[in-house]
Amino acid sequence: MRKTLLLFIIPFICLAQNNDCGERPVKPVQLETQSKKEYKQSELYINYKHDLKIWKKCMSPLAISERDEGKLEKQKIEATIEKFKEKISNPCGDKPQKPIKQRGQKHDDYIKTTVYLNYKKVLKEWKNCMSPQGISKRNEATMDKDFEAILNKIRENCGDKPSKPFREKGLNHDEYKQTQSYIEYKQNLKAWNDCSSLTKKRFSWGECGDKPEKPFREEGLNHEEYKQKPSYIEYKRKLNTWRECIDSQKK
Repeated sequence: MRKTLLLFIIPFICLAQNNDCGERPVKPVQLETQSKKEYKQSELYINYKHDLKIWKKCMSPLAISERDEGKLEKQKIEATIEKFKEKISNPCGDKPQKPIKQRGQKHDDYIKTTVYLNYKKVLKEWKNCMSPQGISKRNEATMDKDFEAILNKIRENCGDKPSKPFREKGLNHDEYKQTQSYIEYKQNLKAWNDCSSLTKKRFSWGECGDKPEKPFREEGLNHEEYKQKPSYIEYKRKLNTWRECIDSQKK
């Protein structure tokens, strides 16, 4: 029974692995006019051996395990981003619309209608949700957990936020700002802010990757010449693709 089960499962495992590694490279046919030495020194055979080595490495248990771990981590990050986007976009919904008062209807009669009473109830809930207390409550209950993944990534990439150096007694503000420790602190803080900002952006960019960087413009090159350079054309192509990806994530 166990052997039968293994025979049934193995093909599915192989198919799943092939999705990542592709088909096993096919050994080229040796020509009749070729000696064994010539065959093994041929470009086709050398390329085959090279591709086979890559394929075997890809199919190894270690590589499969690393890919599985990578996929799992990616799925976790994507799930965190989706939850984060959903919660910050419009957690309370749109403001309820006041029902239309019928022509000739008295105010006292209008405010006693079921439609109006339901509206007031929903409006109260919406106001509570939008209040500072409501926002704080949501943050404590949910959003702080979502931010944890981002904060951990910032710590991993950028380290802890630099601490302001101690100001010695009797040192005025201008003198304090000119101390070496304060100057270094400001430099480190700027670097940390840039790093943390990029990390947050990368979370929002998701699978789209980093925003393409504009190529360097040589001195003396006018704007029109610069725009006609292959590097700039390629940059614009990548930028448009990146923007389309970002727009598709917002939908």
